[in-house]
Amino acid sequence: MENRVFMGLAALCLASVSLLSGCNMANSADGGSDSSSNLAEPTAAVSVVSSTPEANSSGYYNERSTLTVNASAVGSLGSSVTCSISFDYKSAVATDFSNLQTVSGCGAKDFNLYSGAGVYRVKLTATDANSKVAEDQKFVIAIPTAISDTPYLSANFNFTTSTDLANLFDVYLDATSSTKGETGDIVSYTWQIRLKQDDGNESLVSTVGPNISPVTTVTVNQDGIYVVRLTVVDAGSQTATTEKMFSVDTANTLVADFSATISGTAPVNIGVDASSSTVAAGVNHYVWEVSTVGAETDAVIYRLTVESATTVLPITSAGTYLITLKVIDNLGNEHQISRVVTVS
Repeated sequence: MENRVFMGLAALCLASVSLLSGCNMANSADGGSDSSSNLAEPTAAVSVVSSTPEANSSGYYNERSTLTVNASAVGSLGSSVTCSISFDYKSAVATDFSNLQTVSGCGAKDFNLYSGAGVYRVKLTATDANSKVAEDQKFVIAIPTAISDTPYLSANFNFTTSTDLANLFDVYLDATSSTKGETGDIVSYTWQIRLKQDDGNESLVSTVGPNISPVTTVTVNQDGIYVVRLTVVDAGSQTATTEKMFSVDTANTLVADFSATISGTAPVNIGVDASSSTVAAGVNHYVWEVSTVGAETDAVIYRLTVESATTVLPITSAGTYLITLKVIDNLGNEHQISRVVTVS
């Protein structure tokens, strides 16, 4: 993999070098300068003297390395000289160099490499007091760290449905497990969410992004199975996509239930107990209704709203009755259940 990246970048480097300078792939030569102060022409020399981390055995530098370069120059006929060092970059997909930084002064200078593969040109321009100019340049090839492990851009994510009772339809998406490729860091994440109703319906519930951050929260509006498509784009405009499904099921967070106890004959108070209800978000109140059963039309003869799970329902006459419990939780959701009781 390194050889493939190197060959492409080496060709890119060679195509950009002028007739006046070579392409030093390994940066092992200093370029040199004549130390004489009586030369008719100025001299200039630039070299990479150290890096953190160091270049590998092939002379390639890891992305995000810090390079220390040394620039030296001698003016013509012993004249004074000024130095200007430019640090230019060309990615694997770029057509030309772009300037990253230009600094003044000779001596040791530090430069930071980008993320991803690319060719860097360190160019020294020395101008002496006689207005004569000398130039020297060196080229550095950078490859992604652990390129053999993650050679290609990939999209991947994890999802977590909310456990917050006030936000049961929130879904947390995390794409930090996506990996960059050879053309740079991931620069945007776009999420497309749709409800998986049937194969012929792919209408989007929402689109989030493009975002710089790999994490986001989406809110759906109903229970169901959802399909999420993640698209990532890197610094070289390369893209990768992936899809996953998740389900949202809030039905079991609110279930009304009760028991009824009849002691004696009419008139009697029926004891009811709704503590067996499942109310994840917390109960706001209980609504009880008693209706007659067996007549041409059922009629509500008694309604009671309480905050306690237990209460009593007064029945004045013998007969068959329908008791209905409606539980309303703190989020405004409700569920109800009915049972028939007979009073002697």
